[in-house]
Amino acid sequence: MGIFDGPRMVAGMAAGMAAGMAGVAGFVNAVAYLGLHAFVAPMTGMVVQAGFDLAAQKWQGALLSLLAIASFTVGVTIARYVRRDGRGPGLCWLLSGITLAIASLRPLDGLASLAPIAGALGCLNGSQTQFGKVTLNTTFLTGNLERLGEAIGDRGMQHRPAQVACIASIILAYLAGATAGAVADRSLSAPLLIPAAALALMGVVAQVRRQLGSAPI
Repeated sequence: MGIFDGPRMVAGMAAGMAAGMAGVAGFVNAVAYLGLHAFVAPMTGMVVQAGFDLAAQKWQGALLSLLAIASFTVGVTIARYVRRDGRGPGLCWLLSGITLAIASLRPLDGLASLAPIAGALGCLNGSQTQFGKVTLNTTFLTGNLERLGEAIGDRGMQHRPAQVACIASIILAYLAGATAGAVADRSLSAPLLIPAAALALMGVVAQVRRQLGSAPI
């Protein structure tokens, strides 16, 4: 076992990686919402929005929501395909980063921008949901809040400290990412280049760590 592969180190790295993914997701969601008035990861809201638009016969709005749902699903599918042969999440993060970089080459504009951004976050979410012994999502929070309530209500949070800490880190990182995304959207012409670069760096680190034979997160 390597110096970085002890149980506490692995748990800490898992929580840190989950927080990093959540921070990226919060950033991207904020930029997408401000630029497109659409979320690109919380798909429950997009289903409801599609229903509103269909009822009001706003066909373009309904199409936008349905495209986001389809693109996110495709992104998750791609991530699971990449990982099903035992490959790590690093390649998925690289793919998501490249997709966001391509999307940032032009101003955010409806269907043409929504599809790659939602797909990138779907790929990010599907790349890794297991962090240590905790199964969590990193691009949307509803299920994580449910697990937090279960962890506290079932036996008290002192019995599941690693799970509670990991969920808390995801929520706080998501909030910080969304705040940073809102600030960047006001001051930068291509704010999505920031999460694109972050994902590329995360992907490279994960691939190097895998090559060195370190314990999986």
